[in-house]
Amino acid sequence: KKMTSVIERTIPQRLPIKIIAERHGCSVRTLRRAIAAGTLTGYKMGRYVYLDPEEVVENLFREVRTLGNTGAPGGDR
Repeated sequence: KKMTSVIERTIPQRLPIKIIAERHGCSVRTLRRAIAAGTLTGYKMGRYVYLDPEEVVENLFREVRTLGNTGAPGGDR
């Protein structure tokens, strides 16, 4: 069994914003907007922005119960 260090257990894994966008099929711009809105926490190191993948899933993705008309114009498209 592999032993993990205290650092590996206490510091969440963060990935570059570009990798997160590719994994989830969204744009870097969408993720940056979520950071600006306070929905996500961005971590900057040098010129790169990193995100916690678990936080992205928890805060950006919502369960959809129906794909029917939501009442919005064009909702049945």
